[in-house]
Amino acid sequence: MTYIGLNIFCLTFRVASLPAAALRAGDLALLNQFPLILHFAPILFADYRILVLRIHSAAGFMCLSHILLHVVSFIAGRGDFNFNEHLYAYSAAVSACFVVLLSLPSLRRVAYELFLWIHRLLATVFIVGVCFHLLNSGKLRFRYFIAYLGLLTASVLIRLSMAVYRNMKWCEPCTRAIISDAHGFVHITLSLPRPCEIDAGQYVLLYVPRVSLLSFAQSHPFVVASWAEVGQNSIELIIQPRRGFTGKLLRHCRGQGGQSVQRRAFITGPHGTNAAVNDYRTVLLVASGPGVIAMLPYLKKSSTATTTGKDVLGEFTSYG
Repeated sequence: MTYIGLNIFCLTFRVASLPAAALRAGDLALLNQFPLILHFAPILFADYRILVLRIHSAAGFMCLSHILLHVVSFIAGRGDFNFNEHLYAYSAAVSACFVVLLSLPSLRRVAYELFLWIHRLLATVFIVGVCFHLLNSGKLRFRYFIAYLGLLTASVLIRLSMAVYRNMKWCEPCTRAIISDAHGFVHITLSLPRPCEIDAGQYVLLYVPRVSLLSFAQSHPFVVASWAEVGQNSIELIIQPRRGFTGKLLRHCRGQGGQSVQRRAFITGPHGTNAAVNDYRTVLLVASGPGVIAMLPYLKKSSTATTTGKDVLGEFTSYG
């Protein structure tokens, strides 16, 4: 509510005319785009994934509200609708509308991976449209967008640098994934060029470019099933296949006659936090079905603790 109230105050403060309101709404639409950068840098903010998604959604809705007000006020103030004269502006506004509309839960859950690609395509159309629209605007407003693109570029470069460090090392093979079918589950062993310290309960973002045509640009979070007291050069993932990427992983290894397949992979992380199970004498772990996978590192970690008397309660479903 504070965020909404602040935007309303900035929109209405000392605005005496409709053209002035249109310009103010346009400026606020630009300013509300800055929080959207957080979603372009998942490596930097993966530990706050839920918060980042909420900020991204709120900023997107607020940005669209200002864009619609900017367009409506501009048309009402001029009294005409010259589409050709402001083609890029209207293209950006229409793409922003579709971005928000398709982001509604009832629509995006139908085919989430398809939604991601359409979302990115529309976002690109929006950025290009706004950029060309601002070429005809004042220098101050165009500087807003230059600053936005600069931060976006910086976040992408940082993301790439961290990914390169995690997955590549001089004179060492890159990260490789051995994918196999474990009785209907996907078992992946990742060989890393550098030791990686991963605590119980943490996850990694996984890219496997050769699984499908578009998988090179898709990352998916998976809890690490292995644990060690020191850095690991090899980590394990156990995945229950669903639709989309995880289903393609299973079909990919089954397509090789059920044999394990080795593919180049990329990971980022580890991300997330862990529960300090070694700080307690008694630990209760409750899980069922595939949820047991997330408990495996805690079981291994608890077995090495100096304290005794740890109890484990769970409903276990075997995956292999």
